[in-house]
Amino acid sequence: LIYLTLQLVCDLHLRAGIESDQASLDAQFVRRMVQTGDLWALNWQYHLPWPSRWPEAPPAVQEVCDILEMYDLMEAGFEALPAEEREGLEKFRPFRGFDGNGESEQAHIASILVDDLERWPRFRGRVGNTHYPVMDTYRRMLRTFVPMKAGAQMRPGCTAAEIATLLQARIHPDHRR
Repeated sequence: LIYLTLQLVCDLHLRAGIESDQASLDAQFVRRMVQTGDLWALNWQYHLPWPSRWPEAPPAVQEVCDILEMYDLMEAGFEALPAEEREGLEKFRPFRGFDGNGESEQAHIASILVDDLERWPRFRGRVGNTHYPVMDTYRRMLRTFVPMKAGAQMRPGCTAAEIATLLQARIHPDHRR
């Protein structure tokens, strides 16, 4: 019932032509999140105390957050490196997104996090379709990233050695030299 009420209030708000500002809720955003069932995003955006049982974010949200944070720290670290240290990392590629077919849930979540909730602004306009599965690769990288995460957060990002280690983790174990 609460979701139907939210939808109706948003429709009235939009039809009345009321402009959203920083002091009010964005009716289009609220409406879209209700329609897509991404109610966790409402809680993240507005920190709403009601209703008392807002849905928790699904586990995929935390995983996508971890991937975005890992790439954010990798890219920040890479950008901070002197040119001579970058040369040894020619296999480094910036974050490009998720597979639009098999990883559409992750792509959708990343789009909400980056475009709607404005987290990880570095990825704005870059959450694209890789056209090939990347989650297994990202998960291998994440397992390697966890022990280095705290250090990378304290610096401007990952060091050259950490980036090299993460690039090695990208490669499937059966294909490593």
